[in-house]
Amino acid sequence: MMYPKLLHKLFPLVVFLCISACSGGSSSNKKDTIDDDPEITMNLTIQGYVEVGDYTGVEVVFQIEDEVFNADLDMYGNYTVELEVSELGADSFVQAEAIFPAGSGVKLVSALGSFEGLLEKSGDDAILVRSELLSVNITSVTTALSALLEVENNGTLISESQYEAAYQQLNPYTVFDVAAYINLLVNNPQEDRFAVPDEFDDVYEFATNFSLMALYISQIKENFLEEFESTKTSISKNQNLVSASPSILSSIEDTYYLLGDNLKLTLRADGTGEMIGAMDSAMITWAQSDDGLVLEGADLVTSYYYHEYDLAFVETHIRVTKLNWVSNAASVDSVILNSVQYEHYPGGEYQGSYFIEKTLMSLALRPSAELAVSNVIELGKTYSLPIASTVSDIVDSDKELSPVNAVMVLDMSFHGDYENGGRVDIIVPELYIDGTSFETELSGIWFVNDHNQLTVEVTNKKILTYTFFDYNSDDYNRVFVVDESYEIKLTKFSSLFGRELEGWEGQEVPGMYYIPNLSRPFFTVLEHYWVELNTDGSVNTVRGLDLNLDGQFDESEINLTPGLWRLEENGELTIRHYSQGSESCIPGLWDPVTISECQLAREYKWDLYRVDGENRFYMKKTLKHFSDISSINGQLSVENAYIYNSKMEKISERPFEVPGI
Repeated sequence: MMYPKLLHKLFPLVVFLCISACSGGSSSNKKDTIDDDPEITMNLTIQGYVEVGDYTGVEVVFQIEDEVFNADLDMYGNYTVELEVSELGADSFVQAEAIFPAGSGVKLVSALGSFEGLLEKSGDDAILVRSELLSVNITSVTTALSALLEVENNGTLISESQYEAAYQQLNPYTVFDVAAYINLLVNNPQEDRFAVPDEFDDVYEFATNFSLMALYISQIKENFLEEFESTKTSISKNQNLVSASPSILSSIEDTYYLLGDNLKLTLRADGTGEMIGAMDSAMITWAQSDDGLVLEGADLVTSYYYHEYDLAFVETHIRVTKLNWVSNAASVDSVILNSVQYEHYPGGEYQGSYFIEKTLMSLALRPSAELAVSNVIELGKTYSLPIASTVSDIVDSDKELSPVNAVMVLDMSFHGDYENGGRVDIIVPELYIDGTSFETELSGIWFVNDHNQLTVEVTNKKILTYTFFDYNSDDYNRVFVVDESYEIKLTKFSSLFGRELEGWEGQEVPGMYYIPNLSRPFFTVLEHYWVELNTDGSVNTVRGLDLNLDGQFDESEINLTPGLWRLEENGELTIRHYSQGSESCIPGLWDPVTISECQLAREYKWDLYRVDGENRFYMKKTLKHFSDISSINGQLSVENAYIYNSKMEKISERPFEVPGI
């Protein structure tokens, strides 16, 4: 069993008394000595657990720069290690490794942080245990986290600052996929279906090769999906791999912004709270248990549709039942959510159905990551800010069900001062059914509320509250918006950027523009999308999807769509794709005559806001899909439209060869 902290507290005291008696009571304190003396050392004991499975002969080592410290491991997987470094090496990075027998392919890792930071977390006794730092346990989950941190860092972590920066770039879904695979490997020794490929010494080395790991896990999910997903559920129930609470250095009662899930979770000290999602909100209760943080009432609508066969509207719900912690960084936690997804008939036509258990990992930002409004918003400057609900309909639509005009961002500029607030000017884009557009100007008020958030109130009683974060994933500034205009609150976690440019003037426009997938999800390897703007005004949009998971893009897996582009007088760039029936075509004119068989099918507008360096382009995009020529008035009509923020990277080489161009 693990050594008690009490023994470690008493032992230094006994040694100190013996030394004091022998030296006539004279003593020396490290803090009173010269700081830069290389002979002065700092000592730390770490106690934790290793996910050994059924293996024996596992060796546990801790690496601090070039020094290696061996840990004592008992038969139950508990370890203790004594670390000692000079004060000059206080900022050295500490990494724990569990090396399994040769031929197993297993090596578990946990990136812990700087020695100085660990010593501070350990408290007065200088003994670091799991209640003070969750990642002292060396598991399949910490191995996945550590490997992907190394990927995001483009190399081995050597500092706390690198750790924090890489942590912000993590994709929790990818981390959980890698963790599930490593867990399968540990618990299924000698099974070829989960074996590490021969070209890698161990699973950690494999996991740091993002492209091959992505392909490999995609193949495993293709063949063993049920077992793969059940492994995630098993991880969420194993309190050696997850924790029912964060470290004792963090309070449970707090607000959590769950990034990928568009959720805001508030836990109050009295056991009540609130969960707000993209389409719904609910008052909840919560309680701690040995198996995790249990939530009651956290049931939200996530989508809805009209079921033509049942002649009824159907809501898709998610009911979050439990939360566990994986790790804590400075201002963001990694957590695992247990939930149930199901369908509900709000009209009562049928009972709920299709209950599916889901286990997801998410990154949860805490208020300590929040930024002051004055650090983000420059008065008088125009910003493209997200909204949580669509505010614009297509004008003059004669259709029974109006086409969707999904306005996801609005231009806003703020005037006044940070202490008292002032006037906000808002531009609302409007769209006619034929695709032409215009803008409506709104004015409202803004102020910084008691929680240091930006509140915007418009004359139509729309209330938006923005929380800005010191969290810069994917080169975006991040913001969480809550729409309080309705009976239920709505949320969205998205990006914002300010206007630095007036259109594309002065830019070298022709070239290849790649849309990067966010935070390295695995489909970045399996899917590519880019747009090629040629000097002659032609355009090729290329999408590749590795459907057969062979790591190659065959001609049948590549979609090439030709079109035309041009710069408009207002500085925007317009891209058009045309179709003739189900086939792409190029018309003789930018605006084909109505009798032409080649008609406009899709139009993009790129409104450029900012360019970072030479290759990162931040823009607001408008996408319109058009239906066939209307039989009523002989004109095009918009089927749907979307307005959103986007980042593109200008690349010099294609990700793969494309036949025909």
